[in-house]
Amino acid sequence: MKAFILANISDVISTIFGLNLGGIEANPIINFLMEATSVPEALLVKLAVAAGVGLLISRWKPRVLSALTLVFSLIAISNSLVGLGYL
Repeated sequence: MKAFILANISDVISTIFGLNLGGIEANPIINFLMEATSVPEALLVKLAVAAGVGLLISRWKPRVLSALTLVFSLIAISNSLVGLGYL
């Protein structure tokens, strides 16, 4: 569960990095939340939802949580690479 949360925090940090350099949010739900509220509020909601989902999945399907951790880690890496492309 800790790795899942860290992967999601990495996703949020790399998203902020990319947005500050002129990138866009590819997730339409998070993008809508950002437009409706603010970037920090939308990303806090994302982290809260991810933590809740991660907690539920970890209790019933721990292998799925491992796969999701890998996915969010790759998303964070991708975000960082895209952000670096704007430098």
